[in-house]
Amino acid sequence: MDKGQRYHNQWTKSEKAHPERWWALTLLLLTWLTGQAVAQPQSSVPALSLLNQMTTASEWTRLKIPADILAMGTLIQYDSATPTATDFVIKQKGLSLSRIEIQGGDLVTLTNADQAAYVHRYGSQVLPFFAAISMRAFLFPFYSDVTASTDARVTFSYPGTEVLAGQLAHRIEINREPASNDPQAAARRQVGHLTVWISDASHLPLQVKFLRVSPDDPTAVVEHTLVFSDYRPVGGIGIPYHQEEYVGTEKISAIQLNDVQFNVGLADANFLFLGIQK
Repeated sequence: MDKGQRYHNQWTKSEKAHPERWWALTLLLLTWLTGQAVAQPQSSVPALSLLNQMTTASEWTRLKIPADILAMGTLIQYDSATPTATDFVIKQKGLSLSRIEIQGGDLVTLTNADQAAYVHRYGSQVLPFFAAISMRAFLFPFYSDVTASTDARVTFSYPGTEVLAGQLAHRIEINREPASNDPQAAARRQVGHLTVWISDASHLPLQVKFLRVSPDDPTAVVEHTLVFSDYRPVGGIGIPYHQEEYVGTEKISAIQLNDVQFNVGLADANFLFLGIQK
């Protein structure tokens, strides 16, 4: 055997024993040739596989997700010794436009892209940017990053399984990375994390955990959890008709939907901030 053949055999054995060395050398070579770092995939295969199962079970596909939603139901609030129930209406277009009206407009919560405001009979409050971007409405979770598996700025990881209320669930961590040239990148990154738990039995989302920021303090970040149940088909996709919201272990509210309509042609005027004092 000549010297060249012996070297080839030694390199092959080393490559098989230490494949990470081969990948590292390949990465360095490609970086040298192109002058750029080679992007490595960050989302885990198990997480993406579970999200595909969720999409199949819920039918939350691009072709079926509605352009807008008009829904009505009952809101129960637990901020006093005696829970109070009021009617509400929600109008939503994607993740960035939502209008929630409580008791015939006594309180309206508006979100429009990076803006959010509370409007009630006594006045209004426009939220600062860092709080406004945390006011995403998750009543219809297919409008969130839960369904953003093809978005290059969103990554998914899979820590494993947990038991929720007696049900085995798969926990998936979701992170959205803002653009590097975004002047508000730090504020967006602070609320860019989601956690979703997917049922092992039904493959439907059981709950989602997200972050809210106090309008009075940009460092006061609070975890909220929305628990989903009573899934019913609307327009061919699954909608959780019962939802409960928690801060920590404390239940602060619950909603029961009674009517959900898709693609009703909501005008953008529903989400404008005209006349609201900043």
